[in-house]
Amino acid sequence: MTIHWFYSEALPAAPGTFVLDRREAAHAASRRLRPHESVRLFDGAGSVAIATVLQGGAGSRRVAVQVESIEHRPAPLACLHLASALPTGERLAVMLDMATQLGMTDFTPLHCERGRPPRRDDAADKWRRITIESCKQCQRAWLPAIHAGAAPAEVARAGVAAGIPVLLADQRGEPMAHVISGASASKPGSILCLVGPEGGFTGAEIGAVTEAGARPVTLGEYVLRIETAAAAMLAIAAALTGASMRSSA
Repeated sequence: MTIHWFYSEALPAAPGTFVLDRREAAHAASRRLRPHESVRLFDGAGSVAIATVLQGGAGSRRVAVQVESIEHRPAPLACLHLASALPTGERLAVMLDMATQLGMTDFTPLHCERGRPPRRDDAADKWRRITIESCKQCQRAWLPAIHAGAAPAEVARAGVAAGIPVLLADQRGEPMAHVISGASASKPGSILCLVGPEGGFTGAEIGAVTEAGARPVTLGEYVLRIETAAAAMLAIAAALTGASMRSSA
């Protein structure tokens, strides 16, 4: 039986009765929860509460649960950082959803010459909401960090300075598996993945990024959409470094 997860920025410090906020109560109502059903609450910073539904469910605007215990799950040992140009429309939500499920720990929107900047000042809040829903679905205790936008070379330099291998999606690059197998990182398993806009990075951007220390890697012979390339890079990185990316004990 699936145990449903719900988000609360602040969890209770001790066992007791807890009322879900309006958004999460609506989610609970859509799931038709019943009294005595087991659920989980999480704060996105590693704390997970084991709880049981007291009241509420289908059609209810108020959902109360009994928190039985609270545990803290340590953060992932490794950093799986996606720095990407922004896909258009709903494809951005798809990318963030898939990336969160694949273990992305950090997201930086790239300011590319051929790309587009966020159109709304509240974009980061919207992106955070997408990652919250993804964490609920995949039962993940830690939300990805969302950073301010930056130029590709700036992100690459920061990654190299932090001792993280920086990989650039480029059809002319080396196979990604070969590069990862020979890479070393200050935090084992950490990877920074750079994904360009539709039409790719410009020659100047590629030159600046590789000069900063990034390694071009190929994802195959086909031209991929931004969100597909991002998911492919993260999936390969997660698969090849999976043992290192598990949370510490």
